[in-house]
Amino acid sequence: MSETQIRCECGAIYQRVEDEQALDEKGSFECGLCGKEIESWYTNRWPRFVLLEKPGPSPSA
Repeated sequence: MSETQIRCECGAIYQRVEDEQALDEKGSFECGLCGKEIESWYTNRWPRFVLLEKPGPSPSA
């Protein structure tokens, strides 16, 4: 099992945990806040994502 952190373009930070399974599987993960696809896969190493941090407010111009 491996763990990494992934940052979406919107600023959300996710923990990515990868588990090895017996079968390959196709899938994808979209950011729960902005809907952007963060990752797609076809592998026997299935990732799970947990939201760690929401983006802060945008600074005023």
